[in-house]
Amino acid sequence: MRSHIVPGAVFPDYALPDENSVPRRLSEIQGDDPLVLTLARGHMGMYLQTVNYTNNLRRLGWTDEDLADGGSDKLVDAIVAWGDARAIRARAETHLANGADHVCLQVLRADLTTHPLAEWRALAPALR
Repeated sequence: MRSHIVPGAVFPDYALPDENSVPRRLSEIQGDDPLVLTLARGHMGMYLQTVNYTNNLRRLGWTDEDLADGGSDKLVDAIVAWGDARAIRARAETHLANGADHVCLQVLRADLTTHPLAEWRALAPALR
């Protein structure tokens, strides 16, 4: 975590596209969901509008209800690893233990104007 971000601090109110690609303020689309779910749904939205991704998720047992409205909480929790570096490593190890031969990690941030170099550097030691 960056030193200037502290628990309980107010998150910058970025304008982000919702699941229909309509720009909305982060505070408006967040609602009662934790911020991580809001960011995850924003990122997953483009995938959930793509036939090859949704067909694959259906083959894996996800329902149309799970794929609607940016993804159900259960789907988001299954796809997006969040937390500190140890929690993210544990999620990656769970995938590997269940038969995955690789795990792709992407850093999700509200600010997409810069590369997440600090986050990659924070994760790297835990993922070695």
